[in-house]
Amino acid sequence: VALDSPPVMPVPAPIIVPRAPPPHKRFGCGVLSWIVAAFFIVLLCLTISEITYNRQRDQAFLRLK
Repeated sequence: VALDSPPVMPVPAPIIVPRAPPPHKRFGCGVLSWIVAAFFIVLLCLTISEITYNRQRDQAFLRLK
């Protein structure tokens, strides 16, 4: 062994940490958000139909005058 070469150090084995399984996504959260979204879409459609109905009724009433 030559004196000018550095001593050979043993390379430690890499530490393998097992991964935790991903958290299970709850099924109810997705269904609840779809129900809420559908409710607001129906509410929006109902509001738009009420606005158009009242506008047509007012135009018909003003035409009679």
